[in-house]
Amino acid sequence: IMKKILHLLIALLVGWSSMASAQGPSDQRAFNTKIADVLALMPAPNKAQLNANMEAIAALGEEGLATIAGMLANPGKGDNTPLQYAIAGYAFYVTQPGKEAARKQAVAALCKVLPKTSDPENKVFLITQLQTVGDNDAVSTLQSCLSDNRLCDPAARALVKINTPAAQEALLHALSSASGDNRITLTEALGDSRYTAAAAAIAPLAANADKKLAKVALYALAKIAAPASAPVLAAAAAKSGYTYDVTDATASYLTYAANLEDKNAAAKIAEDLLKQARADGQVHTRTAALKLLTAIRGEKSMPLLLAAAN
Repeated sequence: IMKKILHLLIALLVGWSSMASAQGPSDQRAFNTKIADVLALMPAPNKAQLNANMEAIAALGEEGLATIAGMLANPGKGDNTPLQYAIAGYAFYVTQPGKEAARKQAVAALCKVLPKTSDPENKVFLITQLQTVGDNDAVSTLQSCLSDNRLCDPAARALVKINTPAAQEALLHALSSASGDNRITLTEALGDSRYTAAAAAIAPLAANADKKLAKVALYALAKIAAPASAPVLAAAAAKSGYTYDVTDATASYLTYAANLEDKNAAAKIAEDLLKQARADGQVHTRTAALKLLTAIRGEKSMPLLLAAAN
């Protein structure tokens, strides 16, 4: 009896194994067919079809989007148009209210495929989608792109959009070893993210011999508006003669004042500029300073307005 039971169990296990083997390829074929069906309808002719396509991709889960993204061909090796429509459309689709779980899956899928993608332009495309859907989970994947000359700019933009403490720290960490255009890109990104902790690292760049870098550094300091940055911006504006120069130093100083939380300090900067920018060629600086002062103090700035007019 025991022998018969043993033979029966072996037969059942062999049967289950055969069924599993047969089921696997069949499921995979069905999965691939669903993806092919969706791609065949891209770009969608109308909104209803687009929504149906996006729902079909959502039903395929993380693996579905990862498979589609992994199909992007290198230049000259195939037409990526349907794939790009599907991926970009889905990236927008999952940002809608109520799609949080799908959005998380999309981030995971894109982060999984990006490091495996060989073509730089396809990488840029995927990074751009992470700019749309990315959250803190995408930071480490994007950070790895910041040292690449082609990928630094799109990755920095995506991190600015995410703008979590981890994203800000990733940008600052990358700045410490960056050079050339990447250093300019990262400096600007830190300004756009308004990361206060970056002000100290950016301040020395405001006096750099590379005028393009100096201009971006002053812009970043103006956007961050850390109180400690005032002397750096004031010195740069004075050096420019409180008029236009290639670094936009005076404009950045005024922007900095406008962004300060301390409105008394901002008003003091505007008043000082009114006193210092008295030449005919500095009319635009006086006008901007008066505009700022009026925004802060309203009618109380009238005496200065009258004085500047005379």
